[in-house]
Parts: sequence; C-alpha cells; structure tokens
Amino acid sequence: MAGMWDTKQREGSLEFIDYATDGYGLLVRSGNPQHINSPMSLSGKTVAIQSGTTQVSVLNALNTQLRAAGKKPATVLQFSQDSDTLLALQSGKADAQFDGLSVAAYTAKTFGGGHQLELIDNASLAHTFGAGIVGIGVPKNEPKLASALRQALQSLISSGAYARILSRYGLGRLALASAQIDAGGR
Repeated sequence: MAGMWDTKQREGSLEFIDYATDGYGLLVRSGNPQHINSPMSLSGKTVAIQSGTTQVSVLNALNTQLRAAGKKPATVLQFSQDSDTLLALQSGKADAQFDGLSVAAYTAKTFGGGHQLELIDNASLAHTFGAGIVGIGVPKNEPKLASALRQALQSLISSGAYARILSRYGLGRLALASAQIDAGGR
C-alpha cells in the first residue's frame, strides 16, 4: 500500500482510496557532510534510489537539467531494495538517498534511533520534483472493499486519529481533509 501514487494511468486498472499527498525527499548522513540542500546541489554527487520507482525518471530529468545548465550530472545508483539504498548512504557509497517524502521522513525519524540521517525537504525539491496524491489501490471489481476502506479512512480522519498518526512522524502537512476516491488522476 505504501508509496502508490494515484495517477490517471493507474486509475485505468485500479480504484484508489487516497490517503495523503506526497512528494520527494532526500536523505543524507547526519551533519549533511556533502552540503546537499537542493536538487541542483546533487550535481556531481552520488544518489541511491530503488529501481523500478518514479525516482528513476525524476532523477534522469534532473540530470538533463544539470547538463543543460553546464553542471555535472548526479551519479545514480539503483538497487532492487530500499534497504540497500540506505546501506549505500550509510556506508558512504552514496551521498544521498532519494525517496518518496513520506518514506524519507519516516526513515529519518526511525533509522538508527533517528540520529544517523537527515531529511532534506524544502520548496526547491517540491518545485523541481513535483508532488501528488497516494492511495490504496483496489481492483476495480472490488467496489465493496473500496467503499469499506474509504469509510474506515474517513472514520480515522473524522476522529482525529489520522492527524495524530501523521504528526507523530512529522507528516502532518501531507494529510488530506477527507477520504477520496481517485482524486490523484483529476
């Protein structure tokens, strides 16, 4: 369920119960030794990402922008598992790890007791990389399941539990005001 962006294309085969907005975040080692603070500061740096994710095309587009600006592109290391991207960052093989904002924020708060990594999340990241809506993908032939999930999520939102859960991990600003179906592809 985590990290599934609700897009028009995906809505062709799934119905989405949307639960948050999301964007992209960068993780760096504590103290930010490479002084990474924006997409353009990734020039010449090594970035770890999970293969098969939207981050691949987003970083390829960034590298096109860097080259057009006369800057050195980022070296992109792709790994089949997210845990391997974190190992590359922790070991110094990568200067940054690029992930969905919600995943990166949670990882920064929990990895190594919350003291080994820092989250880089600022307006320049959102402006360059964009944002969207994430949801729970349900097969279109399961309308009762979709309805039950939307009602359960709405109950969490209405009770305030949803906001408390997101705030606990520093993600309160990603909250949706109501449980929606297929809002990401609009």
